Amino acid sequence: FAASSEAARHLEPFGVRFDILDRDATIAAEPALNPVAAEINGSVRFTDDERGDAYQFCTTLTDALTARGVKFLFNQAVTGFATQPGRISAVQTSAGDIEADSFVLAAGSYSTPLAAMLGIRLPVRPAKGYSATLHCKDNSHAPRMPISDNGVHAAVTPIDDERVRIAGTAEFAGLDTTIRQPRIDYLMSLLQKIYPKLADTVRPQDITPWAGLRPMSADGVPTISRTMYTNLLLNTGHGHIGWTTAMGSARLAADLACDLPPELDLADYSLNRF
Repeated sequence: FAASSEAARHLEPFGVRFDILDRDATIAAEPALNPVAAEINGSVRFTDDERGDAYQFCTTLTDALTARGVKFLFNQAVTGFATQPGRISAVQTSAGDIEADSFVLAAGSYSTPLAAMLGIRLPVRPAKGYSATLHCKDNSHAPRMPISDNGVHAAVTPIDDERVRIAGTAEFAGLDTTIRQPRIDYLMSLLQKIYPKLADTVRPQDITPWAGLRPMSADGVPTISRTMYTNLLLNTGHGHIGWTTAMGSARLAADLACDLPPELDLADYSLNRF
């Protein structure tokens, strides 16, 4: 608790607002924690934090962009690149060649093998993360706000009025997205420590497991950068906070693509830092 409070204070000069809550104030803010009140020292509540449905966000954004003329090609494999000295002329795909003035490589954990086709060494590796989505409509023990428990390294988030998601743990298994049941069982054991009443009242058939690949960079910082190809940009390596940083990263990448001055110093995100 002391370490978390101190970490929050380091963010204060950057405009991050928060409240330091003692045990009673924490329970008042999130009554679902009452069964484990004796285990709680306090909490840091970030008053501007938001939650949402990442999948709904992506599908809504896709629809909005399609309406503006953007063309999406799903389930197509990139097989290679056509290049000229210092430039990419086309991306070769199973749907044919795609020519463009500029290209952005933003393929998450798959960015590394794609970059390798172009001779670019990109220190980004997949870290498989797990989640379990609980379908718990009308469950009185469900939380009403997201909770990140630094003690057990897990986060529990209400997605909407019917779903709660617990996420945590990581394993290095290459590009394998196989869901291992022991990992899901472990997540449920963490839920038992945070929200025991919820864990006890959710039926096994109401749990949807999931596993996905977090693109982890070697230093934990994303790469938003130009490359040795004048018309190729990188936007990858965001780890487990890809959605959190998606819009800001997209803005920086767009500034690069349009030769506009970026709002942040991109030296910290350059591929040249490695």
